[in-house]
Amino acid sequence: MEPTSQSPEQPPVLAVADDAGVRGADLAPVGPWNGFAEAADGVLALLQARLGMELWAVTRVREDHQEVLVARSTGFPIPAGAVLPWAESYCARMVAGAGPRVAPRARREPAYAAAEFNARFKVGAYVGVPLLDEDGRLFGTLCALSSHEQPATLAAELPLVELLARQLSTLLSKERLAAERSAAAAAAYALAERDGLTGLLNRRGWDRAVEAEEQRCARHGTSCAVAVLDLDDLKAVNDARGHEAGDELLLLTAKLLETASRPPDHVARIGGDEFALIATEAAADDTAAWTARLQRTLHAAGVAASIGAAAREGAGTVRAAWRVADDAMYADKQARAGSHRG
Repeated sequence: MEPTSQSPEQPPVLAVADDAGVRGADLAPVGPWNGFAEAADGVLALLQARLGMELWAVTRVREDHQEVLVARSTGFPIPAGAVLPWAESYCARMVAGAGPRVAPRARREPAYAAAEFNARFKVGAYVGVPLLDEDGRLFGTLCALSSHEQPATLAAELPLVELLARQLSTLLSKERLAAERSAAAAAAYALAERDGLTGLLNRRGWDRAVEAEEQRCARHGTSCAVAVLDLDDLKAVNDARGHEAGDELLLLTAKLLETASRPPDHVARIGGDEFALIATEAAADDTAAWTARLQRTLHAAGVAASIGAAAREGAGTVRAAWRVADDAMYADKQARAGSHRG
């Protein structure tokens, strides 16, 4: 049950216990916080209910600014999302060790009395504790402000504020570390689906793209086209000029295919000299023109390739279109070889 915000003069409202403990109606499930922001809000609610003060906030320090990430306010004019100059703040002086972490009479502390922050806001009392990230560097602060001076007994509550700040720092560190690991895992997974030479999708990435496009077509009732392309001269280039020249041919082909494709399309290198493409939202009537455009793009750059294409429509599947396109590519290769012999 979330505590109720109260003024500094009022004692906190505590649950009343009987012989059986806290009444059953006061019991609520206690589960984990749903992330750092929710935990921070819970901490601020508790501190405001227990200690008063008009504003409790968790802030983030970014270069020369202090951003209010989460705030609990009963009238102090600094909302969540506010961005304030760091150098002017009480928190900057607290972090530097120039001012105390608890100042019931803030204006009587020389460091705080000289802060430019006072030109913007009326401050009677201040509480602040640093929040550190996983590397021990300053992330921000857990802090409080009141426009009125507070009793000297406020200083006795510093251990509680420091304990809660440390818990938030721990949660922050674990959450950020988990996010970094998740990003690294996602990057590794994405890398595993990319061809090391061209940066295009590899066979694994292509298979996933085929499945994803199949789901999209089935869900939205749309069509797509698949093209398969095989370089005619890669082996000859490798034999005559070396594998470095062959790699240059593969890189050029990849660049040309990407240039000829739209952002939603998929381009992959699925074999040594074999490429495949999916053109989203393409119908059967578009397939011949698309294939001709790819062939012209390659021919203009001096790249010889055999191409086959097919559309996925109606009750068909993307994999079925891929097989038809693959057969068409081999038919084109045989026809081209026959024309060269002739």
